[in-house]
Amino acid sequence: MASEELIRLKEHLASLEAFVDSPAHVGFLAARQEEIRQIEDTLLEVDPMDHHDEIEHYKFRGERRCLKSMLTVFADAAEELRDRISDLEDLEGVAL
Repeated sequence: MASEELIRLKEHLASLEAFVDSPAHVGFLAARQEEIRQIEDTLLEVDPMDHHDEIEHYKFRGERRCLKSMLTVFADAAEELRDRISDLEDLEGVAL
């Protein structure tokens, strides 16, 4: 019989997969893509001529990097959870 943790993780994975396949996730991705586009436009406009502008440029590049990582955060979390479930199933199979 599966442990409570394994059951809980599988339920969480099902919820996460449902979200990734939902229109809400599509909207989330579209919003992040738009934010990335806006930041990229701003980066093209900001010419780091002085120290303040250079700092702003780095700030926008950091924001862009963060937003890009958000594009895959849920899919990556689901993959990591699948791996964790697999490992736990292997462990429980050995313990039986």
